[in-house]
Amino acid sequence: SVLLFHAWTNRILREKVRENEGLVIPSLSEALTALHDRGIRSIFVLPTFVADGTEYRQMVQDVQAYSNKFDTVQVAAPLLGLESELIISALLDELPSCSEDELLVFMGHGTSNDNDLHYVQLNESFHTLGHANVFVKPMKSAAALDEILEIAKLRQIRNQCFES
Repeated sequence: SVLLFHAWTNRILREKVRENEGLVIPSLSEALTALHDRGIRSIFVLPTFVADGTEYRQMVQDVQAYSNKFDTVQVAAPLLGLESELIISALLDELPSCSEDELLVFMGHGTSNDNDLHYVQLNESFHTLGHANVFVKPMKSAAALDEILEIAKLRQIRNQCFES
């Protein structure tokens, strides 16, 4: 049987959800402790991080700190560690298609290390596969938004849809 636990690594977001919605979401260490206390011996961590950035790496370290409490510990790669075509197909299946006079922009947090390269690669893959009006950019890059606005101006596009 499978037992599903969820946890959030961001303390500030957990507190806001608790204050605004009355939901108590466990931290990663609380969830791992609960799994161990229930006698679970094998765990698979499926993170929702987009890129292999600082927060993802910290989460992996936090999970590894508990690895001696379990027989098996596996952690999935972040989304941008998957094949670009698989990601593109999944994203486009969930969203309406853009007309030629619209831009669809996916924004991720970005990261302080070199892994914003994943955003560049996925952006290029969209274009290579014929989706010229779809862009993938990190929010931490002020130049990214300026670039999108310039493209919209050059193409005389009035509608931009930002998905985060």
